[in-house]
Amino acid sequence: DYLTKSFNKLRKRKLIRERIAGGAWFVQNTWNWETSQHHPHLHLLLDSVYIDKKDLASEWFKCTGNSYIIDIREIYNTSNAVKEVARYSATPCDLREFPKDRYLEIYDACFNRKMCGSWGTLKGISFKPKSMIEPEDKIEMASGAMVFAMRNEDDNARAIWLMCTGHGPVIQGVDMDHIVREGYEEHMNSPPKFHPQIRFNFAA
Repeated sequence: DYLTKSFNKLRKRKLIRERIAGGAWFVQNTWNWETSQHHPHLHLLLDSVYIDKKDLASEWFKCTGNSYIIDIREIYNTSNAVKEVARYSATPCDLREFPKDRYLEIYDACFNRKMCGSWGTLKGISFKPKSMIEPEDKIEMASGAMVFAMRNEDDNARAIWLMCTGHGPVIQGVDMDHIVREGYEEHMNSPPKFHPQIRFNFAA
């Protein structure tokens, strides 16, 4: 929230409004193994006249109160720049870069949060990646809440959990149909850590 709120303040600054006609922004979070800390940051593609780095850093500090860290570069190859920046819309957070015990923490931080957007001359651009799997090839297994809650009690739930966490093979035909959805809460050992609407889907 702090990062995006600071960015919204920046966009309202006079210097920014006068020199930037529009842009696209992407939130990315990486992991610093040396400090064991998250590193949330923004990537932007701007339709703008060039802004001096010192001026932009000064404006950013006024919005954040504690950060001068910015990097701005002029674009010479539009196609390459778009490809470089656009990839962040599909990968705001690469879990392979994080300790596994941080996965749920990352999920909670990113759930239902807007991770990219556009404004001005770039407003209306769609960042939704095209699905590589056809709808008819998807198999609905179970809700994340049900799987997490019953992973220690039900063989199918455990198999799905191991698949999703990368600790087990992909097994075809595994689902939770044998559990009555309305009654699964009574079987839970602990509260679900996943939002009930999250579902696990695998390609057939």
